[in-house]
Amino acid sequence: MATPLLKKPSPTKTPSPRRPPLRSCRIAAQTLSRIPTAKRGEYLVLKRLAHASAITEATVDSKFGAIFGGKPEDDEALRELFPDGRTLQERRRRRRAPRQQVVTHTSEPWWLATVYGPEEAEKSLFLEELEAICDLCDGAWAVIGDFNLILDEADKNNARINRRTIRAFRDTVATLQLLDIHLHGRRYTWSSEREQPILVRLDRVLASMEWEEQFPACHLQALASDVSDHCPLHLQTNFLLSTTPRFHFELHWPKSPDYQEALQQGWVQQGDIQDPIARLDVMLRHLAAELRSWAARKIGCIREQLIMARAIILKLDRLGDIRTLSDSERALRADLKRKCLGLSSLDRTIARQRARVRYLADGDANTRYFHLLAAGRRRKNAITRLKVTATSHRATTGVFGTPGHVEGTVDFAALGIEQQDLDLLEQAVSEEEAWNAVKTLPPDRAHGPDGYTGAYYKHSWSVIKHDVLAAINATLFGDCRAFGRLNGALIVLLPKTADACEPAHYRPITMIHSVAKLISKILALRLAPRMQSLISHEQNTFIRGRSTHDNFKYIQRAAVLLRKTRTPKILLKLDIAKAFDTVQWPFLLDVLQAMGFGVRWRRWITTLLSTASSSILLNGQAGRKIRHRRGVRQDGLPPWARAEIDRICRRFLWSGKDGNARGKWLWLQRNDAERAWAALPLKQSTEAADFFRASTRTIVGNGQETLFWLDSWIGGVSITAMAPTLMKFIPKRVANRLTVAEALPGRHWVQAISSGITVPAAAEYLLVWHAIRDVELNDDPDLLVWRWSPDGSFSVRSAYQALHIGSHPIPGCVRVWEVWAPLRVKLFLWLTLRRRHWTADRRRRHGLEAHDACFLCDQQAETIDHIIIQCPFARQLWVEAASALGGQVQQQPDGTMVEWWGTWRVLWPTAYAKGADTMFALIA
Repeated sequence: MATPLLKKPSPTKTPSPRRPPLRSCRIAAQTLSRIPTAKRGEYLVLKRLAHASAITEATVDSKFGAIFGGKPEDDEALRELFPDGRTLQERRRRRRAPRQQVVTHTSEPWWLATVYGPEEAEKSLFLEELEAICDLCDGAWAVIGDFNLILDEADKNNARINRRTIRAFRDTVATLQLLDIHLHGRRYTWSSEREQPILVRLDRVLASMEWEEQFPACHLQALASDVSDHCPLHLQTNFLLSTTPRFHFELHWPKSPDYQEALQQGWVQQGDIQDPIARLDVMLRHLAAELRSWAARKIGCIREQLIMARAIILKLDRLGDIRTLSDSERALRADLKRKCLGLSSLDRTIARQRARVRYLADGDANTRYFHLLAAGRRRKNAITRLKVTATSHRATTGVFGTPGHVEGTVDFAALGIEQQDLDLLEQAVSEEEAWNAVKTLPPDRAHGPDGYTGAYYKHSWSVIKHDVLAAINATLFGDCRAFGRLNGALIVLLPKTADACEPAHYRPITMIHSVAKLISKILALRLAPRMQSLISHEQNTFIRGRSTHDNFKYIQRAAVLLRKTRTPKILLKLDIAKAFDTVQWPFLLDVLQAMGFGVRWRRWITTLLSTASSSILLNGQAGRKIRHRRGVRQDGLPPWARAEIDRICRRFLWSGKDGNARGKWLWLQRNDAERAWAALPLKQSTEAADFFRASTRTIVGNGQETLFWLDSWIGGVSITAMAPTLMKFIPKRVANRLTVAEALPGRHWVQAISSGITVPAAAEYLLVWHAIRDVELNDDPDLLVWRWSPDGSFSVRSAYQALHIGSHPIPGCVRVWEVWAPLRVKLFLWLTLRRRHWTADRRRRHGLEAHDACFLCDQQAETIDHIIIQCPFARQLWVEAASALGGQVQQQPDGTMVEWWGTWRVLWPTAYAKGADTMFALIA
């Protein structure tokens, strides 16, 4: 198949406005030989050819572009050019930017406009022409060529840019709702060809959302600029190879009334298979085939059914315009309408699952939104090229597929690892324990090689539980050699950068088999209650209830302490590269044995590791299996194992010396002495320290953790509050360190008072003397109580509310968090009420923008109230939204946003107040 090469005028010459110049559309054989044929889709190449022999001509009907001529002798050439039945039809002439309609037998027709941007004087006319073309092209359309404009500052390699034209071009693209197709291979498309060249991206492809829906796998590639200063653009509308789709368990299947019947029919034993593991593998495969067949019969293609139902409804509607419909026709029409509602909801559910959107509930967005998200994610994650060398292949296979050699052993006793009694972890898996693990599986995560998710196990557990439980116990207590059939994984490569081409540019994500994931989850839940005692508090990752911020606070305060003590030390940060990928299995098993894990538990871990295999998924096609010989998969082991590996590596480097600095912020420093930084001094403001002391009281036990002078331990009152004058005679270093346990014996606190005490201070001294003379200590630890919580425990919510006691609340802020809307909508509305958005008036106040006019109406200043309420476009939106919901706006929206919110709530009955607030949040 030949590929059209459209010649464009030279960018250095301005065409005459009076006489449209003639250009040629030529095919260069020497260039086409390097372009692949159209086996995988449709190609379009735009290229300037300054000197090449002409084969056919094109008539330029505009000074901004070129189109194919309509000569009769060109029909044969066009049929050869488009062997799949694609032709160019309905050529409509415009003064600028001509367009063609591309018609194929395999997809909907779409419009193509080719452009050549003018010089500075006519750029505004050029943008107006683009907007006019949008009105004439119904359906999908794309515009391609040299725009002689840039969309962003990054499109040029220097700062000499015209911001006014950038803004105008950007506004036009936003108004037309066009998508800028990402260019692969290069950043710029034009060069000045000088020693210090000026590089600009002038050539691009802009497409409508309908075009993106029609060609979700499009790909724009930059070619070599061998005969021009412009870079040729290679647009491929169907880039991805067609592969056999893998089985995916659909989330909407369990909602069908026939699902349980299909499950019963598909979940049957195939042959006389005695091994429970092999039997489960065969049953899962057989069920996948049966569910596919059932879905094709009972559900079918949703979109085709929608199209047919709508076509019949349209015919009935037209028939109703002529005569009265019969009873059977009206019943058919009503039934089809109900079916359309159900099919639309089902289509939206499927599209939501494909788009992997979790922050929206089912039905919160239309189907088109999900389809566009899925298409964008698929195009972003597509691997267009991958540079694989012999070195990278050896490195990849060497990480997992090559067994390592352990040359020595580690003295774990010297590293401070203590053995614990963990025999209770090695019991058989009960049905209740397996079901609890199933309930924790996420229902909509990515599928493994078997295609099943947590939703399948939750909705099918009553039917499959006996076979699944038999396979799990056979793996843990029987012959586990066949477990490799259920322990596979798929590795997906996600690009880190826009133009990823090497293996290092991709982030591998492992999707393991659902049965292996279930067994790993059972072991993790069984071990979870022992995690706090097994893993030291210096390790804060992978452990629930611990925060990575503790590590930051530990290093921060340790550095401050070293600086104060003027101790010569070096802070060294080491990152162990690929620690989990290269860990040797004998080393891991030795660690488990040193921690007290029994032989059976270590055998279970050995089974999970030795039977594992992975295949790399490249654009939907799985490669060869890689048998693991070392390393651990991120999803293959419970978090405790990865945490312990990290801890052993750190202790081994530092010769087993454990840091003695522990602790966190004020509350955790007093209540969780096991934190890694509890003993370090915390930097805190005076206001924060005063608020903390006013918010806590201490129930004294042994007095070792209670400060005598500062803490509130005398009936909930501190000596600082009881005797403020006396505190002037107490040295600060003594007040910050002296505890109750040190102060009471022998009345040591009296010795801390400086000489020269005044009469008022002496009176307060007697008051303190009588208050503490009957205090007796015991062996119980001191208890710190938070005043603002019923249970006496600290919470951020109670502290936040205590800090705002007596403040003036912003109207509407409480209702924001109660609406049925996604979190991002609530945050936007909360910032709106607090007037924290960077509107034009705020940017102008900060000197960031010269003008503050509204970009929509250009009549008033752009404030947050104007954008949401006062702008004519916003007012029209509110009125139409209220009308669509069955309400009627008596007056035009005006005033502030809070005032309009109150008016909006009055439009609806009190019983629907929360729903009205939700609609207000979503519309705003």
